[in-house]
Amino acid sequence: MTQTTIYRTEPMATRALGAEIRHDHERFVQLLERVSGKQFGTFQKVECEVPHKDVETERGTVRLDVELTFEHGTVGIEAKLDHELTGRQVAEQLEALGGTGTLFVLVPRKESLGESVTDDERVHVIDWDEALACFDSPRLVKDDIEGEGRLLKTTVEARLQALGLRQRMPDWDVRVQRGDGGMPSIVFERALHDGEDAKWIRGQIQVTGRGMPPHLDDTEFEGFVGISVSHLSEADFPDPEHTGDAPSWIRALEVLDDEVLTKNPGRVAVSLGSAGNGRKGLGKHKLRLAKRHLTGRTHLARGYADWSIGPKTEPVGLDDLDALVETMIPWSNAWYQALQGTALAPTAQ
Repeated sequence: MTQTTIYRTEPMATRALGAEIRHDHERFVQLLERVSGKQFGTFQKVECEVPHKDVETERGTVRLDVELTFEHGTVGIEAKLDHELTGRQVAEQLEALGGTGTLFVLVPRKESLGESVTDDERVHVIDWDEALACFDSPRLVKDDIEGEGRLLKTTVEARLQALGLRQRMPDWDVRVQRGDGGMPSIVFERALHDGEDAKWIRGQIQVTGRGMPPHLDDTEFEGFVGISVSHLSEADFPDPEHTGDAPSWIRALEVLDDEVLTKNPGRVAVSLGSAGNGRKGLGKHKLRLAKRHLTGRTHLARGYADWSIGPKTEPVGLDDLDALVETMIPWSNAWYQALQGTALAPTAQ
């Protein structure tokens, strides 16, 4: 008989897991005890999608995907296929379990997780391979978890984690996350000086576009590095009709182009694509400011008016991801050093 996938979504998969635990829990419980170093006592029951009252809203909006009740406490399982796991989700699950509960995060690949998401001592990580190995002839199979290109985002996140940017950029805050469009990215940022009014260099290596391609080999990435801005700041986005002064991000981008990109073009080229306008607040002035003060170089003013403005690279495939990293790190470090001797006005509050 040809193997087919049946459980195609996270709720389907977690319900199937709950059924396997109910049918034969022994080795699965042993896995949980071995990973956590705890003894949970006699197994009593397993439930799926258990609602708990949210402490802040007083509503039953927090649900544990799988909840196991034992003689000596409760275990919750937050199961993921290709969806993002956030620190907030983990905190909500721990709150729902109470002070004595234990949370297990069940993911396809452990290496796709950021350390900060699971740094609580009550949180432990297991993967689907370990879980499925606990059952004899389970109805839920590996093809249900990984079939039909289902884990593209998780696979890309694991690849981004493996780049080792935290070790290669030790003075930067580095994290793997998904952007507003849900695409995986690795973000890096560093303040130019101490204080709440500090400007930051903020960049990322991200999957291009707003959706994943059907196959991993078709995935493309782009690099971005920019100077921090706020769409609420008149200092960052003055009305061009009322002032001829250039905001500080213009000067920062000139330094980047003159002292970094020109001298060290890198292995991946800067994209010469047109910059767009900001969509929020005073960001509507971004493009006019760039055209006035960055004549012939408006491609430097891409990015986001509510986060960071700077250039992007040309897109590259998986095989050139290392080259993209080896381009972005020197650019970012060299720009940071170049701006140390440059007076940039602080962002107006």
